[in-house]
Order: sequence, then structure tokens, then C-alpha cells
Amino acid sequence: MELNSVQIGIDVATSLAIVASAATFLYDQRKKQKQAKRQQLDDTVRAVSVEKFQDTIHTLSSFFIREIVGNFQKVDNLVGRDTAELEQLYQRRPELFERAFKQMDTTSDAISQYIDHIHAHKYQIYPLLDSIEGGRNQVLLFRAALSKLIEKYNQINANHRALISELDGLLAYTKEHSFEASDPEILYRRAFSILHDRDYQAWVNTFIPDGQETTYWDGLANGNVDLNDALIKRVLANFIGHIYEHPGRMLAQVLRSAAGSMIDARTQCKEFLVDLSAINFWLIRKNDADSLSADGELAQTIKRYRGPDMFDLNTEIR
Repeated sequence: MELNSVQIGIDVATSLAIVASAATFLYDQRKKQKQAKRQQLDDTVRAVSVEKFQDTIHTLSSFFIREIVGNFQKVDNLVGRDTAELEQLYQRRPELFERAFKQMDTTSDAISQYIDHIHAHKYQIYPLLDSIEGGRNQVLLFRAALSKLIEKYNQINANHRALISELDGLLAYTKEHSFEASDPEILYRRAFSILHDRDYQAWVNTFIPDGQETTYWDGLANGNVDLNDALIKRVLANFIGHIYEHPGRMLAQVLRSAAGSMIDARTQCKEFLVDLSAINFWLIRKNDADSLSADGELAQTIKRYRGPDMFDLNTEIR
């Protein structure tokens, strides 16, 4: 049979269409295979991430319950009293205060170790999170929570532990030396070491006449450390008078303030664990679109985990 040019053109076009279709099919298949491999790799990385998170959560939660909550429990019981009750308790059993301050030191050291544990684990967690789609935001959340905890720990050390140490030394001196028998240079130097430190400003303000707090601190900032200055003399007299007349009240005030900051730090430690648990949940359920839609984004998951239906951050200690 003789083929005309039209028939030949149709056959060629058909052949090309078949080849193109086959090429497209092969390309699509390879693309799907690559996507499947990427998905498999992503799922594998996510599974490893979940495992690392669970290891981290187990390590941190065990340490949190044993070393932070456990060490601070007796202080919790003590500071449930108001300042007047604590002052009366000091008169009867001053050893309880000494014990409480030691327990607070131990708890502070435990928080430092807790932070060290987090730093050790972050070198595993950051790369794992960063390798997953959307994981970079979780790294930022992790870093923000860690920074907040470190800031709280530094505040405890700079403000409360240092103040407790200085006040304890001053009270030991005034216990051994009456005001009349004291060396003014030693007494005033130790007292003014507390009164000029801005880290203790909130407490020092209680010894400054009302309305003159700004004048006092601005004067110190400008280099006015003259103990003969009228305002400084008045603050010194008020402070030293309380040291001699109401040592229990002074310790009670500092104890309650320090314990409050320690409780905030403890809550921050738990918040870090709760947020890690929420991220762990997010990693587990990442591929379940219906679950993610029902539970909302990670921020909503964290909020739910902090709430009373889950870990009850604001009420439950553990």
C-alpha cells in the first residue's frame, strides 16, 4: 500500500506523542520516587527527633522533680507564712532560716545544672529540628525558652544569693557587737555595701523616705557616696536601726523575696519541660493533617499544654 505524506505525518506525530507520553510518565515516576524518598527521610529524621526529645524530656523531668522540686519543698512550707509569722518563728527557731537559705543555695545550684543539661542536649536537638520542614521556628522557640530561664537564674544569683550572703555577714557582726561597741567604719561599710547596690534596689527602697527614692539612687549614680550626706545618713540610720532591733524581720523579708524569685525560676523550669512536650507532640502528629487542624498550630498546642487540662503550669508544682 502506498503511503502518502499526510499518513506519514500522522504516524510520526502519533509516535512522538507516545514517546512524549512515555517520557512524561517516566519523569513523573522518578519525581514521585524522589518525593517518596524525601518523605521517607523526613519521617526518619522526625522519628529520631522524637526519640531525642523524649530522652531529653525524661532526663530533665527526672532531674527537675528530684533536685529542684525536692530540694525546695521545705522552703515552700516555710514561706507560706507572712512576714510577721516568720519574724516570730525566727525568734523561736532561728536555725530554720539557716537551713532554708542552705536549701535555696542547693536549689539554685540544681537550676544551674538543669541549664547545663539543656545546653548539652541542644547540640542534638537544634540540628534535628532544623532539618525538618518548619523546624527552624521550633529552634527559635527553644532558644527563647532557654534564654528566659538563664535570665531568671542570673537574677537569683545577682540579687538574692548575694544579698543573703551580705546580710548574713552583717547580722553576724551586729550579733557580736552592740551598736555602742561596734567599729563605725566596719558597721557603716558593711551596711552601705548593701544600701548602694542597685541589684538590691527593691528591698533598699523600703528604708528610703517615701518620695525620695529617685533622689537617692540618682545621687549614687552621680558618685555621691558621702556618708555625711543628709539623705544617706537618714537611710543608713533607718537600715542599721532595723538590723539591731528587728533582725528576724529583715531575714524574713529577704527570705520571702528570694523564695518568690526561686519559685518563678522553678516555674520557668517546668514551663521549659511543658514546651518541650508540646514540641514533641507536634513532631509526632506533624503528618496527621486532621489532628493538626483540630489542635491548631504549635503555639495553641503549647498554650493547651500549659493549661489546667494538661500540666497546669500556674497551679501544679510538678
